[in-house]
Amino acid sequence: MRTIISIVIMLAAIAAANTGIAQTAADTLKTATIKVSGITCNGDMPVIKKRLLNQEGIDEAAFSAAKSGAVTFTVKYHSAIITEKKIREVIEGAPSCDNPSLFPYKVKAFAPDTVKKQ
Repeated sequence: MRTIISIVIMLAAIAAANTGIAQTAADTLKTATIKVSGITCNGDMPVIKKRLLNQEGIDEAAFSAAKSGAVTFTVKYHSAIITEKKIREVIEGAPSCDNPSLFPYKVKAFAPDTVKKQ
């Protein structure tokens, strides 16, 4: 009798685990092209890049040279771990390299491209 109860409990646990997995959204690795304004010097981009790379779910972050106070960042991220909204918040919450009490950066465009499912 104990063996049967143990088997039933084990099967119930396996079924519950499988159900949880089936309901979890599939992780998609995305590459977003993000245009950021408010850049005033060459020290701004590394500040933003470092903040992005410190976020769970972001694999890579790179940036182009600043042109007219705007920079294009390319960010590879896992959509099941971090959202576009959170990435925007990280960028716009980065302090200025000249004055850490200012938060001058604004996301002007966010264009995600799906890369692959994990």
